[in-house]
Amino acid sequence: MDTFLVQNTSDLNGCIEISGSKNACLPLLAAATLLKNNITFHDIPNICDVYSFLDILKLLKVDCIYKNNDLTLNFDNFKATSLVDSLMKTLRASYYLIPTLARNLKRFEISLPGGCGFANRPIDLHQKVFASFGLETYIFENKLVCKHSELHGTTFEFPYKSVGATVNSILMASFIDDVTTLINISNEPEIMCLIKYLKSCGIDITYLDSTVVIKGKKRTLNITNFTNIKDRIEAGTYLILGALKGNPLTIKYCPIGDLESLFKLFDYLNVKYEINDSNVTIYRSEIKKSIVLSAGPYPMFPSDLLPILVSYLGSSNLVHVVSDKIYPTRNQYVEELNKIGYTIVIKNNDIIIFPKKNDCEKNIIESKDIRGGASLIIGAINSNRKIKINGINYVKRGYSNLLNKLRKIGVNINEEN
Repeated sequence: MDTFLVQNTSDLNGCIEISGSKNACLPLLAAATLLKNNITFHDIPNICDVYSFLDILKLLKVDCIYKNNDLTLNFDNFKATSLVDSLMKTLRASYYLIPTLARNLKRFEISLPGGCGFANRPIDLHQKVFASFGLETYIFENKLVCKHSELHGTTFEFPYKSVGATVNSILMASFIDDVTTLINISNEPEIMCLIKYLKSCGIDITYLDSTVVIKGKKRTLNITNFTNIKDRIEAGTYLILGALKGNPLTIKYCPIGDLESLFKLFDYLNVKYEINDSNVTIYRSEIKKSIVLSAGPYPMFPSDLLPILVSYLGSSNLVHVVSDKIYPTRNQYVEELNKIGYTIVIKNNDIIIFPKKNDCEKNIIESKDIRGGASLIIGAINSNRKIKINGINYVKRGYSNLLNKLRKIGVNINEEN
């Protein structure tokens, strides 16, 4: 098991450049596969999830060349086939390939998606969406069996916001020669990036107030280059680290407009920062106010940033209460933070952060998901002790060149196998 060893770290300073978005690039790769669009994507992050997705694309005979954050895909030898493979269990986004298979096969099977195991994450909403298009699905022996005779457009209203189901519904609608109306879709920046790409390929898409109308199949353009958006969760992680230890810390290419909720929180807490174009310089700032905050769908505070925020709030002398409306049980990291001196209690899915530090002084903790692992790294930096973090491969799935970026700004951190 790969581990990070974090040792006594003083104030941090320097510059971190934000990479391309993990949560945006995987839907883009799925969309290019759906359209068989030979293309070069720019600013694709150097993370494990990208490599896993490319390994899956190779099962479909897609030629992939990845170099210096540029990814070229060629579909000349593409061949659709069922995807029953252990690779599918390595990441949640593998189910974005279901529309591609539905376009090319009347019947197919696909292994159930994997990813972080921090919560029960059923795919029943996806199945309802697929059914509305005429794609019948059922689960059998850890596989999703899919079949159809004829696919058609639909009008579907989402009962709640779901990024994954929104992606799959947009992809399905994009190749069906019919009109589809999707109501109450997720409107995260990553969804807007997908819509922008599809429109640039000639797909007729109209978006307004969480409703999207898609006139599918007709594709009038064949673009050869597209640039991914910047990763707002990576940027938010380093901004929070800067508020904890920055002396100062500068975040370059920060997607400021996508992080409005975080900057509003910083303003409430009187965190000192300066914005210059797309660069943010942030200073260590003591927390002098308690907060009560709920994370939820965009534009609410990002669920993926909540574990990182908890590590920062635990550095204060005040009580804070936070909760996650999307993944209310994503809290495995709390027990690990308590092992290194935090005092955090979970009550009715509320996470209550107390100022009193407990007497626990363990020096080995374990990461169990991407964002929880990032929370543990920040917690270890905050502890000013020697902390060993196991299971760090989870974190590598979501943060590009993590070790080098942390070392560059002064974090005393090493990797051990």
